[in-house]
Amino acid sequence: MKTRFFILLSIGILLSGCQLTDNQSTKSAAEKSKLDSKKIVSEFMTAYALHEDFDYFMSFYAENAQVEDVIRGKKVKGKKQIRELFNWHDPKLSLGNSVSAVVVEQITVFENSAVVTGFFMPFVYDGLKFGPWKMTMLLTLNENGKIVEQTDWINYTPKVLFSNDPDSNLTIRVPKYLLK
Repeated sequence: MKTRFFILLSIGILLSGCQLTDNQSTKSAAEKSKLDSKKIVSEFMTAYALHEDFDYFMSFYAENAQVEDVIRGKKVKGKKQIRELFNWHDPKLSLGNSVSAVVVEQITVFENSAVVTGFFMPFVYDGLKFGPWKMTMLLTLNENGKIVEQTDWINYTPKVLFSNDPDSNLTIRVPKYLLK
């Protein structure tokens, strides 16, 4: 009877040890994924800030990625439309005196998504000076570390120049059960 008790106790301890190991493996895998995501987002934002190699910048996006600019009401899908949205090669665009296009103040990572806060540096477009503009960006990465979704909130000014942009609030569908 004592032998059986010790065998069952040993098996129980062994199984609980395995459970602890599995939890620790899962936890360390999640931490590694978070570190990988932060590294990818940091590299993406560095490419964005340097504003030099557009192909490298675009390499961070999945083929069917989606980018939404909430304030301007613009939403594009796929690398071709993303290229057109960003339009880095526009001859009217110049960073002016700024050595960086964007400054990152904080990157907060949650598993496969990240929130980036910072601001766009002053720049010149078609002879007009713009910026700095505060921004918040939400990025979602797929299992390969590519951006599949990007949502931007940028405090554009002067607002009069952007008043003809579509209203992104028009796409909101309020569920009928939330209305009286």
